[in-house]
Amino acid sequence: MKIAKVYINQTNFSMDRPFDYLIDREMESLIAVGQRVMVPFGYGNKPLDGVVVDIIDFNAGESNGYKLKKVLGVVENYPVMSCEQLKACEWLQSNYHAFFMDNVNAYFPGTLNIKTKKDSDLKTRFYLDFKIKETIQYSLACEYRDLSLDQVLELTPKNAIKQAEILKYLYTGPKTREELKEVIINPNQAIKSLLTKGILLEAANKESYVHPKKLIKKPDLTPDQKNILSEFSNSVDRVSLLHGVTGSGKTEIYLNMMEEALEQGGTCLYLVPEISLTPQTINRITERFDQKAAVIHSRISDKDKVRQYLEIDKKEIKIIIGARSAVFSPFRDLGLIIIDEEHENTYKSQNRPRYDTIPLACKLAEFFNAKVVLGSATPSMVSYYKASIGAYRLLELPNRINCMEMPRTEIVDMREEIKDGNRSFLSKALYSRIKDRLDKGEQTILFLNKRGYYSFVFCRSCGYVIKCKKCDVAMTYHGKTNKMICHYCNHTRSVEDTCPECKSNKIKYSGSGTERVQALLEKYFPAARVLRMDTDTMKKKDSVQKTLELFADKKADILLGTQMVTKGFDFENVTLVGVLLADLTLNFPDYRSSERTFQLLTQVAGRAGRGTKRGEVVIQTYDPGNYVINHAKCHDYKGFYDKEISFRKTHEYPPFSRLFYVGFAGDDMKSVKKDCESYHRQIKVELEKRNQNILIKDVYPPSPSGIIRINNRYRYYILIKTSRIKEFNDIIRAVNFSDETKKIKSTMIVDVNPNAVF
Repeated sequence: MKIAKVYINQTNFSMDRPFDYLIDREMESLIAVGQRVMVPFGYGNKPLDGVVVDIIDFNAGESNGYKLKKVLGVVENYPVMSCEQLKACEWLQSNYHAFFMDNVNAYFPGTLNIKTKKDSDLKTRFYLDFKIKETIQYSLACEYRDLSLDQVLELTPKNAIKQAEILKYLYTGPKTREELKEVIINPNQAIKSLLTKGILLEAANKESYVHPKKLIKKPDLTPDQKNILSEFSNSVDRVSLLHGVTGSGKTEIYLNMMEEALEQGGTCLYLVPEISLTPQTINRITERFDQKAAVIHSRISDKDKVRQYLEIDKKEIKIIIGARSAVFSPFRDLGLIIIDEEHENTYKSQNRPRYDTIPLACKLAEFFNAKVVLGSATPSMVSYYKASIGAYRLLELPNRINCMEMPRTEIVDMREEIKDGNRSFLSKALYSRIKDRLDKGEQTILFLNKRGYYSFVFCRSCGYVIKCKKCDVAMTYHGKTNKMICHYCNHTRSVEDTCPECKSNKIKYSGSGTERVQALLEKYFPAARVLRMDTDTMKKKDSVQKTLELFADKKADILLGTQMVTKGFDFENVTLVGVLLADLTLNFPDYRSSERTFQLLTQVAGRAGRGTKRGEVVIQTYDPGNYVINHAKCHDYKGFYDKEISFRKTHEYPPFSRLFYVGFAGDDMKSVKKDCESYHRQIKVELEKRNQNILIKDVYPPSPSGIIRINNRYRYYILIKTSRIKEFNDIIRAVNFSDETKKIKSTMIVDVNPNAVF
């Protein structure tokens, strides 16, 4: 007989290991490594699903008298996981302390719906309900598609307001019922009436992937691009870092690399950091390659993910575009992974399973003998350091294509503006340049990394600041809803006319967010068409894409936003970029605040002057002498890198170490603190057991988080900063499996190189 080693689909530390189950002889031919199976578990023998990770011979002499339970059956319809997928799950478990089954479940697109049925011989069979429900789309009937909008609206009675709204919305193209419901309240009856009249057509939309468009002619490559492609093709290096200034033609290089990989029969994975960038990327790829591509990100429905999953698994789709979750696609012949804007922190997952996309992609490339290309105008310090020591191949594009000049940059000292009597959020220099662009019919992008109307509200009599009742943070005033909103837990409260503390009526609203800036821009420039991009305005599906299309079609003059506007967008008519307050991210208590500020400033500046006209950038700051801002002004990545890497080396921050964040959260502050202290003691015990007491210097004592309470959950943490990565991986895993850890009641997480510690 055989024994199957099975990971049970339960995610906690005590269950994060394989369990042994006997395989009946009649099942031996059905069960393979990577198979989903059902097994009995616990005293009640409750049927649970799990994944087989190994099959070994059963030796009765080694059973120590234990009676092994038997596998109940195979879960039919569940795709068998490949050895590469299982190895990736093991690697994430070992290096990121992610539960093995969290990693396995990340590979499956959607919710597991395991059902049972009886055979003719009354044996129970288990199967995955893999039905893919069709999405219904509505569109104008063929005979009405060439009519003008006014003619279409005449097809319904004047009092049929809801029918008219539906026709207006569908005039731009087919929409699903869900999309109609987002903009029209209770549209069902109106849809039914339009269908009955034959004005609308109803059809099943079975595909979420995109088909090729009319192919465009490949542009001529610059000498720099040709040299890089030649070097890449002849290189045996697994990972390459493409460092090119903004507007240097990196995307064209990616497309040529994909062309080569596809010709060799490989699958190409193209990752972008934000969902908002996928439409732009899709357009470039579908205009270039005569084959359909899968699109994978969090807003794709489960049924669409399942459909694409099966086609990728069968090698029917060879191009995959998506955000970080697309790295869990079921590749069988991976040839190339492109990670665009590799510096973005969105490539680091903050939810289970916690992982960093770039190291995972590099590991997958190793499994498949594929290549990885990381691209950015502002590479992360870690990536550029690895390139500098030869771990990655460095490919550089120092110039913009067609000899376009980098934008001119001016730094404005806002302290001097105040001295001159200007208390506006706009400096005189930025105001005059915006006015100049409006007069010329050119466009402007303004960046402010703070949303809301007023940043906080306080009492001028006693100094009381209105804080969230569930979090230890100040609330932000939002003008549209006339509410105070917490940006951590979304708790809201009404605006108060008097101070809750001293009853004074001297309430002061302070600070400016994007909502207030938009209102002031419309006041200062009444003829200007202003669009705003932040999480408050981009909540609806496709709102980001529609906003970008409006701006690209020159139907707006100013695009104002938070970090969303700093991404890799390409607008030829943008000749001015304004950074309203460069100091916001610079003063964040994080060792990467300088790096992130430099990246944000350089990236948003790179949106200017991408057409035939040279761009201008105005950076407003209260710290004009700061080296970060001055290196960004000169587009001097290397100068910034040299200074910053010296700081990292002196203080032993990554890439010269690794950070392990062990966090604890719960309803009772004393209990959370106690659990955190208990874990810290266990680390010390493990170090003593291994005669490694000297490493205790790498372990910081238990500390309350910078924001100790979020959504009524108190938070403590332990930080480990070390270059002894293997030793601490082993120690953390040992502590996680200890009896003492089983007593911990707080929610506990382990996050490797977290995006932020607060």
